[in-house]
Amino acid sequence: TQTPGRIPPCLDLAPPLPDGRPRQPCRSRHQRVAAVPDGERFSPRPEAPSPFVEQASQLNVAAIQWLDVARSVVKPREGGGKLAKWRRLAVESAKQCGRSWLLDIREPLDLPQTLAAAGGDRILWLEPREGPAARSLASLAHEDRPAEVTALIGPEGGWSTREFDLLEGLADAGGVVRVRLTPTVLRIETACAAVAALLTSLL
Repeated sequence: TQTPGRIPPCLDLAPPLPDGRPRQPCRSRHQRVAAVPDGERFSPRPEAPSPFVEQASQLNVAAIQWLDVARSVVKPREGGGKLAKWRRLAVESAKQCGRSWLLDIREPLDLPQTLAAAGGDRILWLEPREGPAARSLASLAHEDRPAEVTALIGPEGGWSTREFDLLEGLADAGGVVRVRLTPTVLRIETACAAVAALLTSLL
C-alpha cells in the first residue's frame, strides 16, 4: 500500500529517446543517508529549488534517507511541508535529467534504525577524522562490487560520542567501512555530491 503523499520510486517519468526507443531505467545501486543541512544553505529562499535534491537525482542516487541524530540541525517529519516539497523536486528533477526511476525521499530514522534498514548493503561511513581503518573510495574499486551501497554522512556538529563509538565498533568488526574522502572537513551537501559522483563512477 502506498503511503499517503509518497510517489512510487518506480514511476516511469522519462520520455522516449529522439528515435523512439525507450530510455533504459536508471537502476541505481547506492543511496545516501545524511543529516539535513542547515536550511539557509539547503535552499536559500523558500521558493528556490533545493540543489541538494537536484544533485542527488542527477547523480543517479537511488534514495535519500534523512538521518535524525543527536546533533541534527534540521529534523523534518513525515506529513510536514519539507518532505512533500523535496518529493515534488525529485519528480521535477527526474524529468529534467532524463532518469526513469524516481529518487526516493525517505522520512528520518535514527542511527540504529538506519543501520538495521540497510540490511545487507555495504555501508560506507564517511568520517573526516583520521583513523587506523580509514579507507579511500578508490581503494574499494578493486574489490568485488556490492549489490547495494549505503553512504552514511553525519551532522554538521559531528557524531555524538555514543554514535561515534557505535560506528567505530562496527568498523572494527567489519560491519561498516570507514571512508575518508579528503583531508579536509566537508559540509554535508559537499560530501553528498562528492560521494554520489564517485559511487556512480565506481558502480
